[in-house]
Amino acid sequence: MTSGDAVPRASVLPSGAGARLVAAATALVLALTVLVAPGARAADDLIPTTMTVEQRETWWAGTVDHPLEVRTTTPDGAFVTGGRLIAEVAGIDYAGTMWASSGRMNVRLHLAPGTYPAIVRYYPPDGYAATEWTGTVVVSDGTIRSAISAQAPDALTRGNGGDVRVSVTADGGTPEGRVELRGPNGRAIAMASLVDGAAVLHVDEETVRQLPLGDVTFEVVFHGVDDVRSARATVTTRVVRARASLDVWIPGGSTWDIGHPFWKVAVDVPGADQVGGTLSLYDGDRLLGRRTAEEDPRTEVFVLEAGKLLPGRHELDVRLTGSAYVEDTKASVTVKVAKVASDSDAWTPEPLVWGTRHTLRVRVFPARDNSLNDGRYVTGTATVYRGSTRLGSARLGREGAADVTFAGRSVPVGTSRLRIVYSGDARNTASTSTTSVRVRKATTTVRATLVDKTVEGSQRVKVKVKVSSPSKIPDIGMLKVKVDGEKTVKTVRMKKKHKGRMTITLPRLSQEHHRLKVVLVGSATTKYGESPTRYFRVR
Repeated sequence: MTSGDAVPRASVLPSGAGARLVAAATALVLALTVLVAPGARAADDLIPTTMTVEQRETWWAGTVDHPLEVRTTTPDGAFVTGGRLIAEVAGIDYAGTMWASSGRMNVRLHLAPGTYPAIVRYYPPDGYAATEWTGTVVVSDGTIRSAISAQAPDALTRGNGGDVRVSVTADGGTPEGRVELRGPNGRAIAMASLVDGAAVLHVDEETVRQLPLGDVTFEVVFHGVDDVRSARATVTTRVVRARASLDVWIPGGSTWDIGHPFWKVAVDVPGADQVGGTLSLYDGDRLLGRRTAEEDPRTEVFVLEAGKLLPGRHELDVRLTGSAYVEDTKASVTVKVAKVASDSDAWTPEPLVWGTRHTLRVRVFPARDNSLNDGRYVTGTATVYRGSTRLGSARLGREGAADVTFAGRSVPVGTSRLRIVYSGDARNTASTSTTSVRVRKATTTVRATLVDKTVEGSQRVKVKVKVSSPSKIPDIGMLKVKVDGEKTVKTVRMKKKHKGRMTITLPRLSQEHHRLKVVLVGSATTKYGESPTRYFRVR
């Protein structure tokens, strides 16, 4: 924006070329009543001092160096030697300083046109009393008309600085002086000297951070050197949040074990000097976690409890919202939730006997010792095979255990290798393991009962035989009847139709006392058995 209007002068002075003469001629002797510094009343042995201060030259608003003429004397008019002078102008202490009691003191300040309070303090050497002068100084504007124009960037981005370019023209030639940029609160935020009528005012990153978001209007003020008048212009731009991309990754790899106690998702905002706001983690529309982003950029880590996601592939979104420094943004990362590898073992709670129903106790568990035991035991089904033959199955109960039962004749006598197939569940993988079992022969009880304990010589001895077993034996096998020791007098086969009972008629025996025993011959599936000895007589 360009303005040709002159800034109102801070003091009324004649216009035209006479301004300088008036300024010089009317440089008042600003000596006022000398005040002894409070608390510094001279003792009888201290020499009193008196100070006079003159503003002999015009203080132009566009310059930074402003001279004062100072004289410090004793009551007899002699100059004091040594000491130090310190000036306070416009409330700014140490605006000028000089190691002397008298002379030309330079006040180095940027001042706009106007009248300002001033104090000059004298700190004497030993033997002299301190003193100070209090008065005002005048900063003058010029009479030559000037105009200023400024151009701001389209936007100032949080986290970055920006430049406002200024051009100043004046009647009669290229002006000299300085320009300053004032923020919305009126305070100067940048300053520069004109070079060939132009200057660049830099708004630094810290200043941009403190400016409100949205439209912001700055004031640009030119202070000319010598007789060039001040000028003002305004310029408007927008303060916007920075654009940044989120960097999201999975510490330790993109595969999560569902049995691990916790999972992590990490996020950075690279390139942003400040962040703030809220970071949210989503699985689709489902919120998994939320945390406050620190203003100072750092890696933020979401820690999730195991089990928040089911096994499978998931595309997780991290969203940054509500930051005063960075625009809302989001990024995605793909993670695979893997099931827990499973294993199993098995044992027989009771010995396996052929012909009786078998029980194999199966337990399925995580294959790794460090898998989380959070009370979620393995579920699913365990199935037992012999070769390709399915023997039986059962659903796993508490602690992942089940008793699988199967027919007593499905596994032969001896040692067999069985295969355990676990079906898997929502958290655990399917698995297969093997175990060895030993099946023993079926046990039997043989009982023999004589129909008659005494028979005539012409009669045959009859024996009632009963064979029993806890096993279901379809064909009991061969029975031998032995008389008087190991002599077999009769051999018969007890079949399924006999249902474990039969009567055996012996051949004719000699007339005497005899002893008898019935023996069950052992087979591939049954053990050897014999009855108690029975006694009889043939007359």
